[in-house]
Amino acid sequence: MLVRIILFALSFTVYKSVICDSLYPQNRPHKKLIVRGDQHYPPFEFLNEKAEPDGFNVALFKIIAADLQLDYIIELGPWPEVRQELAEAKIDLLLGTLVSEERTEYFAFGLPHSMMNFRVITRKDHKVNSLEDLKAENIVVQKADLMHDVFTSKNIAKNLILAKDQLEALRMIQSGKYDAAILGGYQAAHLMQKHNIKGLLSHNAGIAPAPYALATYKGNEALMWQINAALFNLKENGTYDKLYNEWFKVYEKQDFFDRYKFALLISAISFALLLLFVLLLNLRIKAVKRRLKQSEEIYRLLVQSQRDVVLKLTKHGTILYASPSFCNLVNKKPEQLYQSSLGQVVNTEAWTLFRQEIQQLSPQNPNANLEQEVFVNHKSFWLSWSISIIENKAAIEAEILAVGRDITEHKKADQQLVVSEARFRQLIQYVPGVAIQSFQA
Repeated sequence: MLVRIILFALSFTVYKSVICDSLYPQNRPHKKLIVRGDQHYPPFEFLNEKAEPDGFNVALFKIIAADLQLDYIIELGPWPEVRQELAEAKIDLLLGTLVSEERTEYFAFGLPHSMMNFRVITRKDHKVNSLEDLKAENIVVQKADLMHDVFTSKNIAKNLILAKDQLEALRMIQSGKYDAAILGGYQAAHLMQKHNIKGLLSHNAGIAPAPYALATYKGNEALMWQINAALFNLKENGTYDKLYNEWFKVYEKQDFFDRYKFALLISAISFALLLLFVLLLNLRIKAVKRRLKQSEEIYRLLVQSQRDVVLKLTKHGTILYASPSFCNLVNKKPEQLYQSSLGQVVNTEAWTLFRQEIQQLSPQNPNANLEQEVFVNHKSFWLSWSISIIENKAAIEAEILAVGRDITEHKKADQQLVVSEARFRQLIQYVPGVAIQSFQA
C-alpha cells in the first residue's frame, strides 16, 4: 500500500504542470477509444460467465472514463495479440501491463496503480527453493508476459515453454508434462480456485514485485496525462482504495498466509509442545504435592503419637523445632518455643549440662548420650537424651537433633528401691545371727 502511494505521489508531481490544460472538455479527444486487455488475467481483467469484460482494471477504467467523460469500447483477447496491437498503435489503451525499462521503448505508461508479485507453480511432489533449481527444468511462462521478457533476455532457463495465457500454463503443469510455471500470484490463486485445479503448490519465486499500470502507445501521452490526473484524484478521495480492497483483500490475506505459513506452522507446533509440557508439568506437580501431603500426614501422625520428645537446635541451643510431646511436657505452644533458647525453658543446671554435651559434638564425634533431671515450672522429671549432630548443607552451621525419653518413672522406681534396700539393711542389722552379703562390685 505504501509503495502505491509513493508511486502515485512522485508521478503526479511530474505530470501536474502538464495535464491541467488537457482536463478541459474542449481539449479532450472526441473519438471512441479502443481499450483492450488480457482475457485470462484475473482478478485484474478477464471475461466473466456472460463473456463480458470484468475485473479490477475494467472497473477502475470505467470510473476514470466516467470522470473524464470519455467515449470508449473495451475488448479483451489473447495477451500477445492485444500487446502487439498497442505497439503498432492499432488501439488506444491497454487496461494493464507490467512496467519495465525495456517496454518504455514502445509504451507510454500511466501511474502504477498496483504491484504484481510472482509465484513458482509446481506439482505437490516437486519442491523448489529458488530460481536456481529451475535452470535445467521445463519452465512455462505466458507468451509476451514480463516473465517471458525476463527469462529470454537473461537466459535463466534452458527450456522455456510458452503458454497462450496463465490458465493454459496451470493446466500444462497439472498435466505433469512440465516442471514449473512462473505466474502472477493473484492470477494463479484466482484461476486455481475458479477452475478447481488441484494438486499444485505455489512457491515464493524470489522475484522482486513489478509495478502494474495502464499503457498507451508512444506519441499518445496527452491521453495518458488525463488518465493520470483522474487516477490521482481517485486515490485522493478514497475511491481507488475502496475498489482495490473489494478485489484484492481476500488475495492479500491468502498471500500473507502462503508467505508465512511455515513460520505459522512452527509457531503452532511450538505452542502445542509448550502447552503439552505445561500440562504434564502441572500433572507432575500435583502428583508430587499429593505424595508430599500423604508423607506429611504420616509424619504428623508419627510425631503426634511419639512419646519421646524431639528437639532440633543450633549448637548455641536455639530451638528450631519442638515435637508436640515436648510442648506438652513443658506446657508451651510450638510458636512460643521456636527461636527461643532451651536455657529459657529448663533450669540452669540442666541447661548447663546439656550445653556442655552439644558443644563437644563434631563430625568426628557426632553422637552423645545424657541422662539428667530437668525442672520446668518447679516440676521435676528425668530425660534420657540421644544427641546427634546434623550436617545440613543449606544451614550456615551444623544443627543438633536431640531425642529424649521420659525416664522419670524409672528413676522414681530406682530411688524407691534404694530407700527400701536401706530400710531393709537397717532392719536386718538388728536381727541376731543374720549376715548380709552384697553382690555389688
